[in-house]
Amino acid sequence: MTRPKEFADAFEFLGGLCDHYSLPRSRCIVIPGNHDINRSNCEAYFLECKGDGEEPEFPWFPKWKHFKAAFDEFYAGISGITFNTETPWSLFVNEDLRVVVAGLNSTMDEGHHTAVDAEDRPDKGHHGLCEERQYDWFKQRLSEAQFDGWLRIGAVHHNTNRGCREDNENLRDAELLGGILADHLHLVLHGHTHEAKADVLARTVPVYSTGSASLRTSGETPPVPTDIPNQYQFLRIEQRAITRYCRQYAPRNTPPVFIADVRQSKTREDWTIADNADLSSVSAFGNQADETPEPDEPAQPSDGSIPSPVIPAPPEFYAEPDYIGSHQFVGRARELEDLSDWARPADPTNLLLFEAIGGNGKSMLTWEWTTNPKHAMQVRADWAGRFWYSFYERGAIMADFCQRALAYMTGQPLEELRKKKTAELKEPLLAQLHARPWLLILDGLERVLVAYHRIDAAEMPDEDANSPTDKIVNRNPCDAIRDEDNDLLRALAAATPSKILVSSRLTPRVLLNPSSQPITGAKRITLPGLRPSEAKRLLRGKDRRLRSRRPDQMQRGPSSVSINQSHQSSHCPSSVASFLDDPAYSKSSYTSSGLRFTPRNAFP
Repeated sequence: MTRPKEFADAFEFLGGLCDHYSLPRSRCIVIPGNHDINRSNCEAYFLECKGDGEEPEFPWFPKWKHFKAAFDEFYAGISGITFNTETPWSLFVNEDLRVVVAGLNSTMDEGHHTAVDAEDRPDKGHHGLCEERQYDWFKQRLSEAQFDGWLRIGAVHHNTNRGCREDNENLRDAELLGGILADHLHLVLHGHTHEAKADVLARTVPVYSTGSASLRTSGETPPVPTDIPNQYQFLRIEQRAITRYCRQYAPRNTPPVFIADVRQSKTREDWTIADNADLSSVSAFGNQADETPEPDEPAQPSDGSIPSPVIPAPPEFYAEPDYIGSHQFVGRARELEDLSDWARPADPTNLLLFEAIGGNGKSMLTWEWTTNPKHAMQVRADWAGRFWYSFYERGAIMADFCQRALAYMTGQPLEELRKKKTAELKEPLLAQLHARPWLLILDGLERVLVAYHRIDAAEMPDEDANSPTDKIVNRNPCDAIRDEDNDLLRALAAATPSKILVSSRLTPRVLLNPSSQPITGAKRITLPGLRPSEAKRLLRGKDRRLRSRRPDQMQRGPSSVSINQSHQSSHCPSSVASFLDDPAYSKSSYTSSGLRFTPRNAFP
């Protein structure tokens, strides 16, 4: 919790830096972090509201009282840089450089302990959150024609990727940030973790985190470095590369100084790292691409750079990424037959959606049918190509799916397609789908829907999927997070002669008519649980791996078994097979992720 004197000292230091380097203050970007809110002021605001018989209005603006006062004083006289109750975030426009910075506020959900731990609060505790309303505001501003060709940077305090000391310290809606603003930002900068490193947002946007250049840590003679020393990264941004100059503080040197920080490089020998970049769309660089000589060797990508994927030529199968199952595929003969019937040209539907709860085997079923030569390839030999795309990967969004699909279909460089948005890619993609019969598989499509578009989507219970998750706009959980995704999904249902196979925990609302039936061109199948005979085969196949484990030690999950505790005390079988055959368990039952199985004598 920062007090007025501390704000005064910090802004005085920043002003001194600007004066020393003769820089206008508009080039100094200041955004709030979790230590910039005043929890006492927030609590006082709640008490005042209680005394007046009113409800506190989110996001509890008085908590930024001291930050705003120092902010306004620092930027006094500079037009356009604001921080107020209507928009508690800032846009920094530097026309001379043709650079615009989205100063995001990730402390919207921060407050005093009573507020953040309230019983009716869905997301308890301290964490980073910007909210959709803020992202949409920046999307609208950054889309203005004024900023075409400008370098567009996002600055946010909380880290966009998990890895901090506790999960709730991260930016809770980082995936929403990527989904809404990835097409409008060239790079993102963040703090909070006190560790300088590189990352990627939504598979396309480089992310760089600063260290803490003045962090005082505990020790015998502070400041003493811990496992993460005081450090910073100096970035040089060019069209072809973003070069990082990494420095760390060495307090035990005489005198203490900043030295090279080689821990960021793969070799642990270099403190200067060149990350590949494609900023050819940024005209702010002028003719830099023509004037810069070709390097003798291409810059080696660092841990945070974006690799250039190798995309096969159709009709060779392309998966992004490969699906890795937890066990051997068994059963599902009826569903495999349904898939083959649907894939034939005689079937009038173009889009087939398998809907089921998590862990019911949707991904494994669709992967088996797509890749096993006995199924998709046997039912028809005229596929122009087969493309599998998983939305379960971090950063997977509909725009990335379209870019990779078109790169696969047309042979265009993925780097060129990455400059385009979903709306721009829709028509070229549909043209390919109408021209020849392609097979596209969209696995885990629920991740682009409102219900699951959150950083903890993988841990969210299925029963919570139909509950509204928006804090500002209570949209239908089955709507896509972006309107252009809804438009594309609707169009895919009519993409004859191609076939679109979808697996999802929820059916997108755009694929249903007002009577909640699939629209023309679409078909929906609810995937049932394994049949008893299939479950028995699955368990026997896993027997060798589970042989050394007691039933009460088996992990709960779609492919594991949880035994009724009342039958475990006196008699424990040595294997799953013996458990199935043991008459002592004839009256017991066991469940697996919503499926209910019974012992051997109950199997037909």
